[in-house]
Amino acid sequence: MKKSPSLRKQIKLFGLLCGGFLLGLPAIPMVARAQQTTPRVNPCPSIFYAEPHNSQVGVPQGCPPNAYTRQQMKVQGRSSDSNLPTTSTPNQMQPDMGGVVPSGNQSQSSKSRQSSTTIDSGDGINIQQTQSSVVQTQQSSVAMVMPTDGRVTVRLVNKTNAPVSYQAIGDTAPRTLQGKSDVVLRGLRIPATVTFHRRDSGLLMVTPQSASSQQGMLQLTLQETTDLGMDRSALRIERSGAVFLN
Repeated sequence: MKKSPSLRKQIKLFGLLCGGFLLGLPAIPMVARAQQTTPRVNPCPSIFYAEPHNSQVGVPQGCPPNAYTRQQMKVQGRSSDSNLPTTSTPNQMQPDMGGVVPSGNQSQSSKSRQSSTTIDSGDGINIQQTQSSVVQTQQSSVAMVMPTDGRVTVRLVNKTNAPVSYQAIGDTAPRTLQGKSDVVLRGLRIPATVTFHRRDSGLLMVTPQSASSQQGMLQLTLQETTDLGMDRSALRIERSGAVFLN
């Protein structure tokens, strides 16, 4: 049986249509999978409308305002129809700005620092004055001795019952002076330093006295004391002959 030309054309056209449809079938699942794997980002997540964000954090631009955003709109006199950009609470602003305080608080903080500086400056003056007075007290000589050829003689008189260790720095080795005895250190080069302390760890009150009968001689009387403020452990003689106790 012979097919007419028109029938053959219809069969070919139907075959082409079916072939194109079959070729397009594999692409449909791929498009569907691509759409499924591409998540949609919600610009207005529900976390902005749940506490504590609802009352503490502003919503992004274009999102329905939450309670915090509406409050900010009222403060700035804006309508609720116009949304604000994302805002932060004052507590959140400090970390985001690297610890920088907003301008209003910054001026107030500057005043506080200036005030604090002024107070510190006043305290510094008082401290300096106190330190100056202490230095002056420490530098006040307790006696004067006239050196002879740059040398002096020191007599130690131990009136305590305890042995006393002493040393003329640079002139003698450490020595011991027994109780109720005395010793004379001759020819000490000035400036001279003499240290002393009781072997029983008791306190020493030192009384210096220039010997009027002999030039260049200084006598130190060592006595017991219970007053910690009177305790002394070193003698210093300057080139000028000024005597200091520490």
